[in-house]
Amino acid sequence: MKLKTLVAVAALAALPAISQAGVLAQSILFIDGFKLSQGDGALGGGTQLDTSTTVLVQRVANSGDVLANLNGVSSTQGALVTDTSGFNINAHQGSPYTAFSPITAAPPNVVSPGQGFASNHAILSGNSLDFSSGANGWTDATVGLGSTGEGSAQGNIGVVARAILDVQSPIRLQVSFNARAFQRNQVDALGGSGLAVAQNNQIVFQVTLSRIDPNTGVLTQVFTWSPDGNATSVIGGTEYADPFSLNQTLATAFPGENFTVNHLAGGYFELESNLLAAGLYQLDISQKVSADAVFIPEPASLALMGLGLGALCLVRRRKHNA
Repeated sequence: MKLKTLVAVAALAALPAISQAGVLAQSILFIDGFKLSQGDGALGGGTQLDTSTTVLVQRVANSGDVLANLNGVSSTQGALVTDTSGFNINAHQGSPYTAFSPITAAPPNVVSPGQGFASNHAILSGNSLDFSSGANGWTDATVGLGSTGEGSAQGNIGVVARAILDVQSPIRLQVSFNARAFQRNQVDALGGSGLAVAQNNQIVFQVTLSRIDPNTGVLTQVFTWSPDGNATSVIGGTEYADPFSLNQTLATAFPGENFTVNHLAGGYFELESNLLAAGLYQLDISQKVSADAVFIPEPASLALMGLGLGALCLVRRRKHNA
């Protein structure tokens, strides 16, 4: 084991510790009514894209993948569709497991007994070129570890929507949607000793448009948008609405800590690109959520602490010899 790794283990061993705790990590992102339209230079405007003359859609490819891992046992599921039919995929380990459904209020604090669960869902539906309703992307990663046993749980979900657009005449492309997000890292503190942590809780959402060189196929990025709750999250366009961040990593929670970011009330997001010249473009929309939970009770944590102390001794000895 490398010296840096040993030092990291030593630091982990010095963290607040418990022997009985519920560990919960949740990362949820809902995108509703995602629309591509023709911009008009104003908030809340835009008109239906004419896909027969102004912008021709050459190809659509939507993909998704989910991963659930509990104590080294994993389940995965993936999807790839080349039309607007969408998909509904899930992966889970342990219990409890519940069917996915959209939420408008904070989900209950569910921590199962024993070694817990990992549950993940990804749903893509609708059509972003449908000006009346748009497309929807829902992702949910929830992991929990109970008050006994030991283990770790992990959930990762990714959704990527891609379209090849043939722009026939100069146009400003408008992107708009509604979003809801929820993140929670929670570790109960019930006394005793051991290690427990809720970590790697992240949501990611990005829209990128790149021009395709007709001779070489090389992509040149035209605009990129990573909503962050500020007016500076776009390159190559104008941001009209960005109420909260859709690109956020939640603080790691240790025993007795509960970090929550609740944007389930939702918000409206809108971007308009700079003027696009006629040509071929690739549009990519990516959405991801992830969450991890780790619980190591006694006596395993004592062994980890011993390893950490040994690492500190090794560091001190090296400094002395120097």
